[in-house]
Amino acid sequence: MIGNIKSRAISKSKIRVISALLLLSIFLFVYFFNYNASTTYYETIEIRELNEDNNQYVVVLEGGFGVKKSNFTEYNTFNIIENEESRVGNINEIWNELSENESYFVLLKAYNNRNKFELESIYID
Repeated sequence: MIGNIKSRAISKSKIRVISALLLLSIFLFVYFFNYNASTTYYETIEIRELNEDNNQYVVVLEGGFGVKKSNFTEYNTFNIIENEESRVGNINEIWNELSENESYFVLLKAYNNRNKFELESIYID
């Protein structure tokens, strides 16, 4: 009789652990696939604002996705296409060539549920 009661208690605790893991996995699925949903855009954008503070570069741009803002450091790399030649570079290399209220052709990933983007390529001519 005592062995039967212990096995029921163990099975109830197993059910609780499995239920908790199931709820956690559902939460993580919703978080990563819904909150981090993004769309890739290949289009002309307009730079609205450029700021630099202690090697932190803030870029605000506008395009078909709306207005998005992102922070860059010298460690964030992306493709720079200039005179039809492509190279991998960072924001330091093109910062002096960027201007507010100017248009650039880019490939970027814009997050649907956040006011953020990730630059993948920029065309500078």
